[in-house]
Amino acid sequence: MALPGPEQVLREWQQALARMASAAFGDADIAELLRAPMEAQVNLLKQAFDQQMAFQRALADRMSEPLTRSRELLDDVAHAMHTQAGALRQAGAAFEQIAALLEYQASLLAQAGEALGQSSQLLRTVVAPIAPGDDTAPGP
Repeated sequence: MALPGPEQVLREWQQALARMASAAFGDADIAELLRAPMEAQVNLLKQAFDQQMAFQRALADRMSEPLTRSRELLDDVAHAMHTQAGALRQAGAAFEQIAALLEYQASLLAQAGEALGQSSQLLRTVVAPIAPGDDTAPGP
């Protein structure tokens, strides 16, 4: 069973005071004399309820503040990690491009080395038969 709210307690208090005043004092003059102090009592009770409710709201806010801040920090960290992951993916793609470029350059260098080797071999075959004192060498 839920506890009654402050408004309901205040209403029931006002009704009880009104019943008590009318039952105890059939005389309207005496009831009128008690009315002002009873209303002051009701107003004080209402102020006490209002202060209690304000205190409970402030307490709830203060108690939930660390949880709220923790969630905000976790959200910030998660966002930063997503950003880092994207940057690493882009860096990975850049490294893939660099690796492909290096492979291409290596193949070009290998082809150049092969061409130089063939040129050297051709030069040896042309120059080797021409030795000093060789009469078969073509003349000028």
